[in-house]
Amino acid sequence: MYYKEFLRTRTALLVFAIIAAGVWLILGVLSLVLPGSMTGDTHKVAIEQTPWPALLGAAGFAAAILATVLGSVLSQENEGHLELAFTKPYSRVLYASTAIAVDVAAILLAELIGFAAILLHYAVFHCPSCPGQQEQLVGGPDPFAAALSCVLFPLAWYAGIVALTASLRRSANIVRATIWPVAITLVALQQVAPAGAWQAWHNFFVGLNVLNPLYYVWLQNTTNGSDMPTVPLQVAVVVLALFAIAGWGAAMLQWRRVEA
Repeated sequence: MYYKEFLRTRTALLVFAIIAAGVWLILGVLSLVLPGSMTGDTHKVAIEQTPWPALLGAAGFAAAILATVLGSVLSQENEGHLELAFTKPYSRVLYASTAIAVDVAAILLAELIGFAAILLHYAVFHCPSCPGQQEQLVGGPDPFAAALSCVLFPLAWYAGIVALTASLRRSANIVRATIWPVAITLVALQQVAPAGAWQAWHNFFVGLNVLNPLYYVWLQNTTNGSDMPTVPLQVAVVVLALFAIAGWGAAMLQWRRVEA
């Protein structure tokens, strides 16, 4: 299983890197041709500041998409491979945990690739010393906690998918196909039903979003005037870490009980 999962993650990372390179080229072309680009207004004076953890957050979202692809690792074993898996001379937990560790390494590497690509784009097309560019990267409030939450988000997302699909077979594809629309819709509905006249609905969606990893990342960029309650970055870090651990634990419980 380990070698098979290694081959699977290697292929997924290769595709991820190719897509990242394509997106980088497209954004680079757009940066050159759109107004205010390197060939645009050279009299721009105001300096736009971008927190670098926000760039890591963008890379985290990209890595979470890869995590969605890899999240059915245990459900794939349920389709005709359990007899072989359960004959191995070590525990089911160790067997599954090692495969998950391979995926986690791939997800972290994907986030690193994405972050490096975004930083390179800023260095080439948005640096303050570039003609017509007045942008610079800053730390922002509590950059360490913000960066850590961005790193933990794709891991928490992956753990949730593994937990939801550990005892499934082909129906795991339904989970992978619907988890993004459901998570985004829940956050959006909380915004549509603001506090006040819609207080009951607002509280209902707040309760649902407590278990939504996307909810904690979304809040990092919430403005003070938003109706969405603010979750401190430190709380987001703790909750996302708990999601990752709880997802792994739930997946292991199901994996130990599944029958060939």
